[in-house]
Amino acid sequence: MDELVTGLLYVLLFLIGCQLRQGNHRLRKLFLNSQGVIIALVTIFTTLLAGWIGSFVLGLSWNQGLAVVSGFGWYSLSGILITGLGDPVLGTTAFLLDLGREILSLMLIPFLARLNSHMSVGYSGATAMDFTLPMLGKFHGAQIIPVCIASGFIMSILVPILIPLFMGI
Repeated sequence: MDELVTGLLYVLLFLIGCQLRQGNHRLRKLFLNSQGVIIALVTIFTTLLAGWIGSFVLGLSWNQGLAVVSGFGWYSLSGILITGLGDPVLGTTAFLLDLGREILSLMLIPFLARLNSHMSVGYSGATAMDFTLPMLGKFHGAQIIPVCIASGFIMSILVPILIPLFMGI
């Protein structure tokens, strides 16, 4: 079964690569996109600020609050990582928080698209470059793809760095 899933992922990545090639997108343009970098930085800052404030409201330590929100929507990693670092309750909380973020972003993208494309990309968090990318492309057009990939990539890179950092403090 694992080999089938791996094979399907390779096929999906190949098809995404073909689509990017057809759209004349270059890797440098995808990963060094200034709008994507700005969206990622603003999203990271506001998410961590919300986690810090939430930690006081919920009676958690500040580093626990920051660790829980540091998944940026990547539920398949954040919960497992926090649980593996010794706190299964916090890991479950992170999983549910990130899963809820992804579901809510899918529901809100059509409405946020009317206001501002940057809002829907930012709210999608780390999933802007994978799971929510088709929905973002549908409502914002193909020109949003480089922004989504840059923003999602930056947040995805930070998840396995920030969670152990905050859990270790």
